[in-house]
Amino acid sequence: MDENLRDSLADTCFVFRGYNTTNLGKTPLLLESPRYGPIFKKWLKRASDVASDETKQHIDLLTR
Repeated sequence: MDENLRDSLADTCFVFRGYNTTNLGKTPLLLESPRYGPIFKKWLKRASDVASDETKQHIDLLTR
């Protein structure tokens, strides 16, 4: 991981633009999309890895 990124994680906020209460339940549609599914899966896996490392618990956002 880039040192600059690692140093700034404590002050980082992740924002998923356009993915709010009006889009609840849309995850399966995004995952099934041939265009967006692979990208969405990649980032859910990365977010799972970061969350797991930080919380010291297994977190799998893709399965959830």
